[in-house]
Amino acid sequence: MNDFISTVRTDCKREMAEKEARGIAIANKNKYRLVDRIEITISDNVKNIYGFQANVEEIYFYIIDDDSNMYFTIEEIYCVLKILFDNGEDKMINAFLKAHIFKTKMNIDSSFIYRGVDYAFNLYDLDSIPEDKYIQLQDGAKRIPYRTFFLLLNLIQEKSNAFFNRGAKKNSKYTNGILRLLFCLLNKPMNVPELEELGWEYDLKNDRFYYSETEAKEKKKYYLTKQQCKSILKAES
Repeated sequence: MNDFISTVRTDCKREMAEKEARGIAIANKNKYRLVDRIEITISDNVKNIYGFQANVEEIYFYIIDDDSNMYFTIEEIYCVLKILFDNGEDKMINAFLKAHIFKTKMNIDSSFIYRGVDYAFNLYDLDSIPEDKYIQLQDGAKRIPYRTFFLLLNLIQEKSNAFFNRGAKKNSKYTNGILRLLFCLLNKPMNVPELEELGWEYDLKNDRFYYSETEAKEKKKYYLTKQQCKSILKAES
């Protein structure tokens, strides 16, 4: 994933330079986004296509299905998991999250293709995720295979891990922080100080967490450290 991040940043800068060479003005280079896609083959030659948008600082993955794009924020990913969780898939979801939070299963060395080149990344063990089940989105218009959705989560977490472990300012305590957050949100349906400080508040009436922006910009709203996770899970109802 590290090599991919470096390549995409270079491609983004190159694309901006090419446009400027043609006389196209770019108002804000920090917000300019390169748009492209990657291809992953995980089993039986089944190809998964994911799009991404990248600027010089961040990369955002999304699902491409029948040429339509499906974007999910971390809160929206939580909402999808919450629906599955409440409809009998709690053991499957917890098994998946715990396996990669607590490393009870090893990641698989795999790769995806971007512009004809293979880039390595850690593929999570998807054996516990059914191949023949689909997530019905709330608007009723689309269904997503379970594995496609969980692979998106895999990409998002591994991309974040790579960013947190790059360069001189490593912040490795947030490695797998998204998975920890999702596990706590799903398994601790109550207001907990550690979550409230990040902007996550539990709505008892609707039986779910909602995120609201906090003034503390330094807070990692979508990530939990090991210590934060342990503290939240020990909180008494």
